[in-house]
Amino acid sequence: MRSRGWIFAAALLLVGCSSNQAHFAGKEARVRQFPEWTIDSGHREITMRVEWRPYEEGTITRTGRDEWTIAQGDSGRTASRVPVIVVSYPDSGYVIPLDVGISDALLGTLIKHTLMTEVPIRRPYMEYLATADCAKCHPPHIKLEE
Repeated sequence: MRSRGWIFAAALLLVGCSSNQAHFAGKEARVRQFPEWTIDSGHREITMRVEWRPYEEGTITRTGRDEWTIAQGDSGRTASRVPVIVVSYPDSGYVIPLDVGISDALLGTLIKHTLMTEVPIRRPYMEYLATADCAKCHPPHIKLEE
């Protein structure tokens, strides 16, 4: 039994290594070196911060079969505050709040796309990502991850 485990592990290692070799076969090895940390150009500035937005509690009342009304609380006082991620574009004054419940993957994708394409984030996000497609301005000889 023990020898079968070793044979299986060795087979996996060989398959794993050979698939990596096949991936790089026929490709020229390239290395980029940066002798010093200098920048000769950059994209427009984008800022991010967390803001706390106050809200008031209200009630929802059914007024008909498919009708509802919302009534604010009697006191008119702030019930509490909720955090919001605010992305702003100082050169245009455009600001978009993002809910802190946004998934990490979507937030990362939105930030990466807006930084790389300089297209401000807009809702709906899927339409924005189609508009701010990295392939539109990315050099064609460099393959993008799907």
